[in-house]
Amino acid sequence: MNVLLTFTGFHDPYSMGLVGEEEQSGPILSLVAEKPFDQIFLFSTPNTAKNASDTAEALRSLYANLKVEVRELYLDDPTDYISILAGLRTHFCHICEEIQNAEFFISVASGTPQMHACWLLLAASGEIPAHILHVRPRRFVSKEQPLISTVDLTSPGIPIVRASSCIPDVPDIPIPDLETTLRQLGIVGDHPTMRKVLETGAMLAPADSPILILGETGTGKDLFAKFIHHLSGKPRE
Repeated sequence: MNVLLTFTGFHDPYSMGLVGEEEQSGPILSLVAEKPFDQIFLFSTPNTAKNASDTAEALRSLYANLKVEVRELYLDDPTDYISILAGLRTHFCHICEEIQNAEFFISVASGTPQMHACWLLLAASGEIPAHILHVRPRRFVSKEQPLISTVDLTSPGIPIVRASSCIPDVPDIPIPDLETTLRQLGIVGDHPTMRKVLETGAMLAPADSPILILGETGTGKDLFAKFIHHLSGKPRE
C-alpha cells in the first residue's frame, strides 16, 4: 500500500499559467498523475485550508479509487520549525496506528521551505520511514532531470541526521558491541544503505519509544527487530 504525505500550498490544486497560458496542475496533482498511490494525506494549515479542500475534491474526482484525507495542523506561524515538527510527529503516530504495512512517500513540493526542511529531517533521521519525492517545476524538466525523482537520503552529499528526541536517559550498562551482535545474529550488511539502517537501529535501541519497522515480506524485519532488542538489553514482548 503506497501512502503519500504532503502539505498543500498556494499552487494546489491548480496554478495560473503565464500570460496567455491555461491553468496548470499544481505540484500534488502533477505528482499523482505520474505515480500511483492508494491513499493520500493532505496536511492543511489555517492559511491553506481552502487549497487543501479543493485539492482533495480534485483528487477524488480524478481518481475514484483513491482515498484522500485532510489532516489539519493549527500553526500560528507556518515557518516555526518546532511547531511543524511537533505537529507532523503527532499526526504520523496516529496514521501508523490506523494503517499497517504501508510504504510511505513524502512530497516536498508544496508548503513553506520550513515544512520541506522538517520533512527531510524527520525522514533522514528515521523518525518517519519514508521516501522523499521531489517534483520539479516543469521549466527545469529535461531528459536527464525528470518531473518526479526520489531524494537519496543515503547519498554521501547528505549529512547523517540523528533523532535526539528518541533517546531518553538509560541506565549506565554496557551495550553489546555492534559487530559482535551482527555476527551472533548472522546479519551480513556491508552495503552503505544497510550499514546506515543498522547504525540507526543501534542508536535507537536504548529508547523507550516504540520503533516502527516497515518493509516488504522477506526483507528481514523480524531479524532487524531481534537486532534492536539484543542491543537494547530488554526482553522481547
